[in-house]
Amino acid sequence: MNSLAEEASSDLVQVELAAMQKSIMEHFGGLKSTLAEIAEEFAGVEIGSNTPPAVLNSLLTRYPKTQDPKG
Repeated sequence: MNSLAEEASSDLVQVELAAMQKSIMEHFGGLKSTLAEIAEEFAGVEIGSNTPPAVLNSLLTRYPKTQDPKG
């Protein structure tokens, strides 16, 4: 257990963790701003059973694509 704690606190691991954190923050910062833009653009649109399909399709196509594998 002691060696695991030492390894986790090593400079190399700390640099790798900082790089991972930066990458995650950049990715989700961009996602957050994209979602804010979508919310602003469609702020006056009420989504319901009477919403035209063209409006729904326009809204859905604006959402960022995921990188998740399909299947």
